Amino acid sequence: MPNGRPSRMRGVLGVAADVASIACALALLLLIFSSLRLARTLSGMQGRARAVAAAMPPPDRVAAGRTSAVMGELTLSETAVRPDRATVAVIEFGDYECSYCGRFAREGFPKLEHTYLQPGRVAFDFRHYPLTTIHTQALPAAKAAECARSQGQYWTMHHALFAQPGSLARPDLVARAASLHLDRGSFETCLADNAPGRIARDMVEGTRLGVRSVPTFFGGDLAPDGRVQLRWRVGGASFEALQDAIERLLDRSPQ
Repeated sequence: MPNGRPSRMRGVLGVAADVASIACALALLLLIFSSLRLARTLSGMQGRARAVAAAMPPPDRVAAGRTSAVMGELTLSETAVRPDRATVAVIEFGDYECSYCGRFAREGFPKLEHTYLQPGRVAFDFRHYPLTTIHTQALPAAKAAECARSQGQYWTMHHALFAQPGSLARPDLVARAASLHLDRGSFETCLADNAPGRIARDMVEGTRLGVRSVPTFFGGDLAPDGRVQLRWRVGGASFEALQDAIERLLDRSPQ
């Protein structure tokens, strides 16, 4: 039959088309299935990542409230709050842009001052530990405090910086210095110094003692020459945790 071969060809081509259609449909189903699995996997990974991130404390609040024994020695600065009869000292490592340091300065320090500093029971000092990777204005603020120290206004500037943590840009620092009646020319020259020696020394001391977050407090026995034999370290802005450590230190310290 003359038309037999073309008919058979059309039949073969039809079968091939059907097979191709089925193959395409299977491939499409496989692609959809793989995409759904990938989406579920990514969603699960993102969920776990969010859970891990939520469980991680902020960088400046790690080990908050924990007290641990520590050995080492620090020496009080010339501007430390040092009552004559204090035999115990607390030294804070902090950062002027740290929200928890600011909270302690505004809420915890007045309690510390009223309970221990004014009655002459405890000495207090501050060390710079700016977390420059997350707090871009912490180092300039620390320099501003040191520039004020050179003009005899360290603690005034220290408290002023913590009182307005959102105003740490250079114009704010210069304006604050003016409000404290500091010599503007000397202050600005000091602020432009790229080698703040005391700040660098404080950071080296803190790193040596294991500071990883701020605020971190160290407490110990105070010698007449200003040396502090360290006994403990407390992390976080909780005054209650700090007070508990101070009381235990006072209980074993000669009065």
